[in-house]
Amino acid sequence: QMGWLGAARIVDGASGGVFTISALGMQDPAHPQVVKIVPPSGRTYWLSYRAPIGYDAQLQDQYFNTLQVHRADQFGGYSYLIAQLADGGTHVDADLNLTVRQVSHTTNSAAVEVRFEERKPAYTLSTSSLAFGKQALNLASSPKTITLRSTGNAALPITSIAMRGVNPAQFTQSNNCGASVA
Repeated sequence: QMGWLGAARIVDGASGGVFTISALGMQDPAHPQVVKIVPPSGRTYWLSYRAPIGYDAQLQDQYFNTLQVHRADQFGGYSYLIAQLADGGTHVDADLNLTVRQVSHTTNSAAVEVRFEERKPAYTLSTSSLAFGKQALNLASSPKTITLRSTGNAALPITSIAMRGVNPAQFTQSNNCGASVA
């Protein structure tokens, strides 16, 4: 963000993928040193790997062999450390459906996975059928409830609710679901 690294040392991670990045402190890296993710909305993500190499050698041990996940301020020039990830560690941004993971590392590089999940609605029902038992003719039974739960990562649209089975016209239904479930 500050222009310390040339364009050849920054890889675009906006489409996702697995990237090998060299340690940030290396002078002549074999790979790019930063993964830059510019989301459609919000602040930019910067991913870098820290190891006791070059100018990073004086850092505290807690920063070594981990992926540093930063968010950048659009106007003030500040970046904020969001997470440090060891091998297998993940950072999830649910609003962007973004998952970042440090897959593995060596003494001077790390394999980093950037993944965007497609937003899809999904649902479960508490039951798929109801049994009313014996019921007197033309007398309403006690109401029964089926709960609709949204389990996807996008709003679940509700376009209709209908009954099926034997003689569905003999039953009535009511719902308070609205037009969608978050």
